Amino acid sequence: MGFTLLFSSCSLSTIEELQTSKDNFLLIGDQPISFFSAKITLLRPVDVAEANGHYWANLELSTDVEFRTPFIPNSSIITIGVHAVYDGESLPKFPLKNGDYKVFSASGITDQEIFPTLVGKNFTIGPIISLSYIPNDLTFATFHNAESGTVNLTFDLAKNRVIVKHNWTTTDGIKISGTNNLPIDLSAFVP
Repeated sequence: MGFTLLFSSCSLSTIEELQTSKDNFLLIGDQPISFFSAKITLLRPVDVAEANGHYWANLELSTDVEFRTPFIPNSSIITIGVHAVYDGESLPKFPLKNGDYKVFSASGITDQEIFPTLVGKNFTIGPIISLSYIPNDLTFATFHNAESGTVNLTFDLAKNRVIVKHNWTTTDGIKISGTNNLPIDLSAFVP
């Protein structure tokens, strides 16, 4: 009676690639979607002169390997309207802070009593998930708008990456969860 001994090997780079892609899964309910690139646009330092003002920015995640506009067919985007507490750092230093951002609906904050509770706190208007871009119509097939929850942001200036952890619910009750660890161009900012 004989037996056969088989050896198998794999390269370290394959394991790293799998780990990296595993870190880029977002669950829309139970539907997974992967994002591969990110873009940050500082909109303006609004009320920065005030001690508890906020920098405004748009953080966008794309399923496209290289973030492009106009969008390519069938690509999907997440847009996160970031409002980060101003702590005295001015441009060209990177002004957005790491940490939890409370999620508000993309329609904005309608209850005026909420504003005083946001003094000294990070928050986001949105996020909005836009799925399957249709070039002929210049729109997306499906939208998911945020209702409540948190988004945790970590900007790694040394590696030009952003880590986004999702824990929020859409206006139609769908749970959004998962983590994105994406390259982002932060070269214009000083660490």
